[in-house]
Amino acid sequence: MSRSPFSDIPFRTVLTTLFILSFIAVALLTFWSGYYWKEKAETSRQAITNMTYAKDVSGVESHLILYYVARQYELERAETFTLVSDQYRDQALEYNEALIDDARVGLSARERDAVLSFSDNIERATSGVGTDWFRLVPFDLLKSLDRRWIYDGLRQTNQDSSLYEATDALLRLQMAYTRNIDRVFVLEPNPELIAEFETSLLPEQALLQNLVIERPILAETIDDRIDQLFTALGQLTNADVPYEARYVSAVIFYDQTQRMLDAISDKALTALERERRQEQTYYVLTLLVGMMTLALLAYSFVRYRHRYGFDLVHLKERVLAIDPMLDPPTQSFPERHDFAPVEQELKRIARDMSHTVHHLEAKSFELAEVHERWSSLFTETGLAIALINDKSEIIERNDVFERLIGERNLYEFNQLLTSTGRRLWEDGLTHVKQEQRPSEFILFFDEVPRRYMSVKLLPLEVANQHHYYLILEDVTERISREQEVDRLVRYDESTGLLNAYGFAQAFKKRGLGAANGVFVVFKVNDYQHVSDWYGTEYAEAALKRLIDKLAKRLKKYATSQLGRYRDNTLLLFIQDVDEGDKDELEDLFPRDWDERTRRQVLDSQCGMAVVRMQPYDEALKRAMNALQLATEHRTRIVWYDDEVLREVERLALIERALPEAIGARQIRIAYHPQIELKTGAIVGAEALARWDSPAHGTIAPAEFIRIAEKSDQILWLSLSVLKQVIEQLIVWHDSPLSALTVSYNLSPRCLDETIVDVLIETAAEHPWMTDRLIIELTESSDLLDYPTDLSQLDALARIGYRLSIDDFGTGYASFEAIWHLPVHEVKIDRMYVSGKAKDSLSFLRAVARFTREQRLVLVAEGIETKLELKRMIEEGIEIGQGYYFTEPLDAETFSAWAEARMKKDETS
Repeated sequence: MSRSPFSDIPFRTVLTTLFILSFIAVALLTFWSGYYWKEKAETSRQAITNMTYAKDVSGVESHLILYYVARQYELERAETFTLVSDQYRDQALEYNEALIDDARVGLSARERDAVLSFSDNIERATSGVGTDWFRLVPFDLLKSLDRRWIYDGLRQTNQDSSLYEATDALLRLQMAYTRNIDRVFVLEPNPELIAEFETSLLPEQALLQNLVIERPILAETIDDRIDQLFTALGQLTNADVPYEARYVSAVIFYDQTQRMLDAISDKALTALERERRQEQTYYVLTLLVGMMTLALLAYSFVRYRHRYGFDLVHLKERVLAIDPMLDPPTQSFPERHDFAPVEQELKRIARDMSHTVHHLEAKSFELAEVHERWSSLFTETGLAIALINDKSEIIERNDVFERLIGERNLYEFNQLLTSTGRRLWEDGLTHVKQEQRPSEFILFFDEVPRRYMSVKLLPLEVANQHHYYLILEDVTERISREQEVDRLVRYDESTGLLNAYGFAQAFKKRGLGAANGVFVVFKVNDYQHVSDWYGTEYAEAALKRLIDKLAKRLKKYATSQLGRYRDNTLLLFIQDVDEGDKDELEDLFPRDWDERTRRQVLDSQCGMAVVRMQPYDEALKRAMNALQLATEHRTRIVWYDDEVLREVERLALIERALPEAIGARQIRIAYHPQIELKTGAIVGAEALARWDSPAHGTIAPAEFIRIAEKSDQILWLSLSVLKQVIEQLIVWHDSPLSALTVSYNLSPRCLDETIVDVLIETAAEHPWMTDRLIIELTESSDLLDYPTDLSQLDALARIGYRLSIDDFGTGYASFEAIWHLPVHEVKIDRMYVSGKAKDSLSFLRAVARFTREQRLVLVAEGIETKLELKRMIEEGIEIGQGYYFTEPLDAETFSAWAEARMKKDETS
C-alpha cells in the first residue's frame, strides 16, 4: 500500500495550520460583515446628507420665490418699507450659505460647480431694486437636484409609491408657479393667462386629491395642508380678487407646497435615520461577535499549545524511562513549530486582498452611481438626449431622441434646418467646444408648417476627452402658443389693429420716438350709442368700416401707425408732418359713417399734438390733453399747444379744490321750475348744482361733475346736494311752497348705502318728505347692470319715494328700466324738445300715448320758445321746464319768483 505524502507531516503542524486558517476565516468573515454594515450605514448617511442638501436647495429656492412675490408687491404698491421682502432675502441668503458649505464637501465636482455657479451670485443678483434678476435664477437646475435627492431618500427607505407621485406633483406645481408668477401675480392680470395657468395645474390638483383620498399614508402627511393649498390657488387664479388678497394667496400657495415637500422629506429623513442607527448597531454587533469568536479561537489555540506541550514532556519522560541511554528526543519532538514567516505572508496577502477588494468596491459604487445618473438622465426626464464626442459623432442616444430624428447623424440632422438654423447650430457648437460652457438656442426646421426645436449643449469631460450632451425638445406647440399669446396681447381681436400695449411697443421698437410728426387720439362718441341700439357686433363692424376708410387715406404717407386704444378710441402717428399740414390732417378723419342703409353724421372728437422727438408717453399725454379739452368744450378737433396745457392745469386745480368746495358747501343748489303746461301753474322744480369758486370763478356743472366722477368725488357731491335739498324742503314745508316737489338727480354709480340711509332716515323723521322729494334717475342705461341698485330703488319706492327716469328715449335701456322699477314719472330728453330730433313728432306722440296707458307723469325739459311750448301742449305733454319760463334760480330767488307766480295765478 502506497504511503500518503502527508503522512510525514506532524499532527501538531496540521492542527496548528487548521487553527490559523480558522482564525483567518473568522477574521475575514468579521471584516466583510462589518464592512457590509458600515457601507450600508455610510449609504444611509449619504442619503441623509443629500436630503439635507435638498432642504438647503428648497430653502434657497422657496425664499427667493417669496422674496420675489413680496418685492413685486412692494414695487406695485410703491411701498417705502421693505421689511417683509428683506426678511425673505436674508433667509434665502442664510440657506445659501449652508448650501455653499455643504456643497464644498458633499457633492460631486459637476454638481458642486452647478450649485456654486448659482449660489455665488445670489446676493449680488438680489441686491437691486427691481425684480429683473428673477429670470436669471436656474430654477430648472434647482428642481432637478431637489427631485433627485428627494427620490434617493425615498428609494433608500422603500417608501410608498404615493409619496413619489405626490412629490412629483408638488414639484410640478411649484415649477409651473415659478414659470408663470411674473405673468399671473401682477396688479391687473390678464384673465386669459390666468385661465391658462389654472388649466395647466388641474392634472396636479386632481392627482393630489385622489392620492389623499386613496392613500392613508399620504393623508397623514399632507392632508391638513392640501385644503389651504387649493384655497390659495383659487384666490390666486381669480382675476377679480383684490391684489392684496392675491399677494397673500401667492405666499400661502408656495409656502404650503414647500411645507408639504418638507413633510415628505422629514418622513424619509426619519426613516433614513432609523435605518442608519440600525445599520450602525449591526456593524458594532458584527465586530463584537467577530472579536469574541477570534478571542475564543485564540484561547483554544493557547489551551491546545499548553496541552500539547504537557503531552510532549510526558512523552519525553516515557522514552527516557524505556531506554535511558537514548539521546533526548528533542530533535524528533521539537518543543515548537515556528510558523511566523507563514503567518506574516498570510497577513500580507490578506491585507493586499482587502485593499484590492475595497478599491474594486469603491469603483463599483462609483460606476453604479454614474450608471444610475446616466440611466435616469436618459430614461426618466422624457427629453431627447444624445452623447456626442469632440468629432460631432453620436456615441449614444435614448429612445426619445431616436423617435424625434430617427437614425440620422448630426450632418443629416443639420440638413433638415433652415440656413439660419444651420448657422445657429454651428455657432452654438463652436461656442461650447471653445468655451466649454453650456449653450442653449432655438432651431427651426425647413418645413411647412414650421417646426421649432429647443437645443441644449452641455460639455462633459470623460477620461480626459471632451464629450457633450445634446438635449432636444420639440417646442413647436409652445412657440405657437407664445406667438398666439403675443398676437392677442398686442393686437385688437375685432379690428386687427395694434391695441394700446402693442401700439406703445411698436412705437418704441420702430424708433418713432426719435422722429417728428403728429400724434392723434381719435374718439368715436357714437360707438356706445350704436352698440346700445344695434348691438356690439354691429358697432364693431361699423367701426371696422370706418377704420378701413381711414386706413385708405393713410396710404399716401410714407410712415404711419394706427392702433385701437379703447373700444371707441383710436391712436395714430404720422411721421414727417406738422401744423402746416393741419387742414389735410383734419380731413383724414371721416365726418360720417354708414349706419344700416343710411349715412349719419359721425359724433367724434380728436386730440392732435405735434411731437418732435418725444417719447411715447409724452406724445400720448399731449394728445390726450387735447382730446380732454375737446370733450370739455364739445369741439370736434383740438390741437395741443400752451393754451391746452394751461386749460388742463386749470382742470387739475379745479379737481384739487373740489373736495374742499364740497365740504365747505361752496357748491350751492339752483332750482329750475317745472310748470303745468295747460294751466301755467308751478308744480315743482329740479335741483341743479352750481359752483361759484372764489379762486376759479363760475365753473360749469358739466365740467365739475365730470371732474367729480373722474376723481371719485361724485358720491360726496351727490350726498352734499341731497342734504341741501332736504334742508330746503324742510324750510319750504312751513311756507306757501309746501306743495311743490323737488327732483333730485341720482346716478346709479352714486346709489351708495350712505345715500340710501339718509333717504330712509329722512322719511322716518319727516313722513311727508316722500311726497315732495322725487328721485330722478340719470344714466338709466347703467341701471340694468347693477342688480343690487335695482333692489335698493325698490326699497326706496316701497317706503313712498317716487322715481323718475331722466333723458327718456336716448336708449333702449331707459325703456326697459320702466319694466324693472316702480317708476312714477318719465322726462323726455331735450333732444326731442329743442334739439336735433325736435321734428320727430311721432316719437313724442308715441311716448305720450305710452305714458297715458301706463299712468305715468310725462315731463318735457328744454322748452326754449313759445312755439316749442305750443307743440308740447298739442302733443299732450303735462309738465315742462326750460329757459322759456326762467333760468335756474337760487333758493331765495326761486322762493320769491314762485310765490309771485302763485299770487298772479290766484288773482287771474
